[in-house]
Amino acid sequence: MSDLWPNPPGRPDDIEAVINRVAAAMPAVAWPAAAEIRQEARAGRRRRVVISTLAAVVALGGVAATVGAVVAPPHPPSLHMAGAAQCPNGLVPVNLDLPNIDHIRLSVYNGTTRPDLAEKVAADLRIRKFVIIDIDRATESYPDVAVIRYGPQAVGAAWVMRAFFLNEADSEFDPSRDGDVVDIVLGDRFLALATRTEVNQSIAANGRPQPPAGTCAA
Repeated sequence: MSDLWPNPPGRPDDIEAVINRVAAAMPAVAWPAAAEIRQEARAGRRRRVVISTLAAVVALGGVAATVGAVVAPPHPPSLHMAGAAQCPNGLVPVNLDLPNIDHIRLSVYNGTTRPDLAEKVAADLRIRKFVIIDIDRATESYPDVAVIRYGPQAVGAAWVMRAFFLNEADSEFDPSRDGDVVDIVLGDRFLALATRTEVNQSIAANGRPQPPAGTCAA
């Protein structure tokens, strides 16, 4: 520092001279042109806008996912339960859904004098993936092919079962019956269940289930 401040300053002009010498000794700084400064400022603003936009998109995505999880409806109740309030007064709501075979629950009864007929038919139905609930003798003999008995919750299931008897079984609907189990009472004219091809053709020919008299589709 001896060359910058050789003697203690005593007068204002000495101080000014020292300042000039210090300024002259400092390295030169290359300042960018004004146009470059403005361009860099604009680029900085663009970067900030892009970053802010991306942050907003990410935040909105998280909010949307959260809202979707909150307002997404739960699995709808069964069609039978959902439609209970939609039937006009006096009509019984019934389930017309065509269930998969492995969801159809059956009780098989022998209405003939042939031994073990219910057991044999139930075994065949099990092979076809039906759920067998009960096997027994019927309380009365039945002279025709079969009778299908069911309640409001099993209208669609009973519709499917008609095809396994080629639409030759009688149907008995009980509007006061609870549960989804379908009763099959085998009669004297029963020979065998329909083949898979015959069942498919019969179901296609029958079309959609129709609500029994005094009921409405739930």
